[in-house]
Amino acid sequence: MPANGDFQFDVLIGDEVVPEYAQEDKVYIESCLFTPVSYEQRVTELVIDELETQYWPVTPYTVKVTTPKASPNRWYSVFVDGVRVKHTVLGDGQSVTVKGFENQEGTKEFLFALPRFAKDEDDKVETGRTGKIGTISVECETAKYIRTAMSKGGSGHQTFSQANKKDCKKVTAGKYTMATTKEGRVVSSSVPNNKPQQMTFWEIGGHISTQTVLYRMGHTLRDMGITLIPLKQSKVKVTTESRNESSASTPSTSEHWRQTGNEYYGKVTGTFEPSERREHLKKALELYYKAQQSASTNDEKSSAAKNVGMASWKMTTVLKLQHSRVSLISHYYKEAVENFGKAYELGGGDKSQLWLDSVLQLLYNSIQEGLQNVASLGFTDRVSAIEELVSVIPVEDLRAECFLELAKIIFREGVTTFVKGNYKECLHHMRECYRPVEETKRFSRGQYHIEEEVQGLEVDIFVQTCVAESVQARKTGDQLLKLVMENEEEVNIDMVWEVIDWYKKAIILTRENDVEMEAIALSRLGRLYDKVLKLKFRAKDNFMRCIQLAHSLHPRTFNGEGWFRDATDTLERFQQEVVQRDEEKWQREREGVLKELSAEIANLSKHDDSTADKLLRFVYSKFPPKNPKHKLNFDKLDKASYCDMKKFLQKAVIHYHPDRVDEEKHGKKWKVLSEEITKLLTRRYEATK
Repeated sequence: MPANGDFQFDVLIGDEVVPEYAQEDKVYIESCLFTPVSYEQRVTELVIDELETQYWPVTPYTVKVTTPKASPNRWYSVFVDGVRVKHTVLGDGQSVTVKGFENQEGTKEFLFALPRFAKDEDDKVETGRTGKIGTISVECETAKYIRTAMSKGGSGHQTFSQANKKDCKKVTAGKYTMATTKEGRVVSSSVPNNKPQQMTFWEIGGHISTQTVLYRMGHTLRDMGITLIPLKQSKVKVTTESRNESSASTPSTSEHWRQTGNEYYGKVTGTFEPSERREHLKKALELYYKAQQSASTNDEKSSAAKNVGMASWKMTTVLKLQHSRVSLISHYYKEAVENFGKAYELGGGDKSQLWLDSVLQLLYNSIQEGLQNVASLGFTDRVSAIEELVSVIPVEDLRAECFLELAKIIFREGVTTFVKGNYKECLHHMRECYRPVEETKRFSRGQYHIEEEVQGLEVDIFVQTCVAESVQARKTGDQLLKLVMENEEEVNIDMVWEVIDWYKKAIILTRENDVEMEAIALSRLGRLYDKVLKLKFRAKDNFMRCIQLAHSLHPRTFNGEGWFRDATDTLERFQQEVVQRDEEKWQREREGVLKELSAEIANLSKHDDSTADKLLRFVYSKFPPKNPKHKLNFDKLDKASYCDMKKFLQKAVIHYHPDRVDEEKHGKKWKVLSEEITKLLTRRYEATK
């Protein structure tokens, strides 16, 4: 590593010094993201107002500064990506290992990582740092001892912002992908201490020397013609969160193919055109498939499967940018889901729970995106695509959710066809819902939220099936009734009763399921009783029930619907017929009563030409009202003016009006006589106007 007469500094991954490569007066090291101490970090960032969650490989590293023997005390500053992360005084063979960034939480490890997304257009590092991204430097300056005293000192906390993809593009000019440094896990905690401590104060003098290394990814160094020296993995401590959890001293064939594929996968960034990214992914997938074929343990198989899943999933994003056909994108979603599922199943005995949880989340996310991808397809193609996707999902609760979504799609299509008037197609779709519903129930045991949702869907399917079968029964009844009505010579009574059975079936199927459909069936049945069987009392019962159901749907109105007009018009006709019959009956009875009252009628006729006051005196004296309260003040009658006389006549009409007569109590004769008296008084009132 870089060294001069003043100091030497090394970058270490695990316990091993990273090899250096000198070229054109610069020193390079490999920022490898796939080492035995590497792990995957879940990163959720707000990018253009949307949360982006990714799982990125990262590699922790440390920086060690060592001074020669008998070296004087000097001031050393360590810089990462242009930010000072440590400063201290060393001398006489002393050394210091800088493990990470110091902040209020403690020390957070240095991580080699891919650059983050830019949050917005203004998100960028400070102008002075841009050219220092991808560098680690140590600066040496003179230091003169001043004094040692008790002091609280400063916080020593640093603020570090990882470079984003746009920052890196300025460094690379878009020619290659580079790694950056970011904060990782807390490797040592800090305990707040506000008490004074013994501190040594130094006067910092002039600059002596600076040494810098540039860290770049392996494929970039190879493109520069550098032959990489692999780390001696036997010296590296393997962590439980390692991406390659193998303790072997040399990479296996499967691991070799994966690491080679990772280099192509790492090139799939926004700095390349979609066509270039697609080619990199194709090459990465080819190598990952080789890793699958050569894997000998479940650990290797699960890692290779996850890599295939990640590359396939990434391919869907690239294909969308190229506006590729949906079926091709669906193929890669299926590949992603299938391989994430394999990784989850095969990794159960060897991988950490953190690793398994991350794969499960990847599986879930890829399923959801796969479902969204086919949302624009026609119904048949969409169902077929989802059937293919669900066939490769190994996790039962995720499979249950996918089957549930399939059942919902088929159900909604059935409802849509029913609204368009195709009840036969609707019934077909309702029956097609049976298999995905049963599969959902089979795979969702213990998943109460899924079980509850599928129960609700079953109820909806049952109701819609009943309504569609009701329409089918009603349509069948309509067709049979048409045949009955066409035969004018003779009514086939057996067919009529069959029609009634179909209409009743339609009513039963919709009862408490669809009020409008039940009302329509009742209207049809009422029409049959009215037009064919001439059973008006039964027709009236069905029409009345039809109207009641229609009114229960207020504020909806059905005045423009034929079935509703049939019901209202027929009931109005029935009412008019009843009124007419009652009127005819009353006229016949009245004629008989008039014969009995001939003398009284003749006596009334004699006073038709009398004055109003005489007529009133005659009527009230000869035929007094039955209600004792109905009286006139005859004293005032003698002195009544023209206007007052009209009021007396009005009151008399009210006293004798037939509608006020209790026929059961006073008999028909009095009612008929009251009618005649009222006619006489009304004529006289009209004459006084």
